[in-house]
Amino acid sequence: LQKGLTDQIMDDPNLSVITNPTNGFRYLSFNNRRRPMNDCSFRQAVAVLIDKEFVTGTILQNVAYPLYTFIPAGNEAWFFDETPTIGQGLGREQRINLAVAILQQAGYTWEGDAVPTWDAENRMVAPGGRLIMPDGTPVPALNMLAPSPGYDPLRSTFAIWIETWLNEAGIPLTAHLQGFNVIVPKIFTEQDFDMYILGWSLGLFPSFLRDFFSEEQAVLDGNNAGGYVNPVFEDLSAALLTCETQEACKVISDEVQVLLATEMPYVLLFDTGIIEAYRSASVEYPYLEQLSGLQYTHQGGGGLQSEVNIR
Repeated sequence: LQKGLTDQIMDDPNLSVITNPTNGFRYLSFNNRRRPMNDCSFRQAVAVLIDKEFVTGTILQNVAYPLYTFIPAGNEAWFFDETPTIGQGLGREQRINLAVAILQQAGYTWEGDAVPTWDAENRMVAPGGRLIMPDGTPVPALNMLAPSPGYDPLRSTFAIWIETWLNEAGIPLTAHLQGFNVIVPKIFTEQDFDMYILGWSLGLFPSFLRDFFSEEQAVLDGNNAGGYVNPVFEDLSAALLTCETQEACKVISDEVQVLLATEMPYVLLFDTGIIEAYRSASVEYPYLEQLSGLQYTHQGGGGLQSEVNIR
């Protein structure tokens, strides 16, 4: 159910509403074949500038929640709670200051030495000049593909705010909000983008991380549309396919999560819980907690239907 429909049935004594975490994420991806998206420092600065808590809490009224880890917390067997969470909990002033510091340390400057700063009196960013790459070349006009409001108002809302925040920092980004069936070929078949926003539903075992970022998938129509290539990641993620015990695989999975959260081939944005309703006056389930909701119990081998009690 959508939240609006949930509110309509909350007072019905014959119905019960449950909320479970989902196993997936919406994300911002970079085209690592192009500058400056191929620079880890640039990607980290972009991540810092994006205030996920503001969008999910203030703008979207907690319909969504911010994400920082490539394995969601709901997947308890593989979630790693020591994964770096760059930018989490920072205010706007802290974000612009940290992003500027990251970029300056990597050799970036701004046209006319006009560095973006925090205007304390007006409580807003005072934009500076255009961002200049370490080789002295201005950052080119960048595009970001994202679903239109008609398809996904949550991702389109994030896209609009990301465009605003990056332009404040001197990064000339334009969000292009288009139909899902329009942007997917541009991303995966043509790979004609600078950044894009999409989402993935995930499996339980973290081998899906290799599917998203391995070099073998960095081809036309491959899952690694952003072209991220890292030899360290290749070795670590390949080990996920051959480890033989849960303990051994967990160690490798944790290392992969830390690497990705540092390298930032994606900036993870948010996800939404899954809300379900059932007629509790007539039906009793043996359990109500299930990753991605009761409707996805069949992914774990099924059997829930045979355990349901009819009152």
